[in-house]
Amino acid sequence: MKIITTYKGQTVLDIAVRYCGDAQYAYDIAVLNGIDVTQVFIQGVQVAVPEVTNNIASYFENNKIQFETGSEFLMHYWDDNSIWQDIQIWQD
Repeated sequence: MKIITTYKGQTVLDIAVRYCGDAQYAYDIAVLNGIDVTQVFIQGVQVAVPEVTNNIASYFENNKIQFETGSEFLMHYWDDNSIWQDIQIWQD
């Protein structure tokens, strides 16, 4: 297991693909850290990830590729009952 530091907007799926090379590790990461698989991170959160090495993870590491697919737009929205939803409240 290794510890990584998140970027703003990274999701558990982003982390699984970036550090393990496969989205199937998202569940393992969520369980390992006691978080929901749909978690969108703020900057600087320490997250434990399995130590998996494959061609995809190696490519991202060697080329210093990071990505954050959690959208600010999706974090704030009106629900079907016209109630404003703001996920940031729950992550503070």
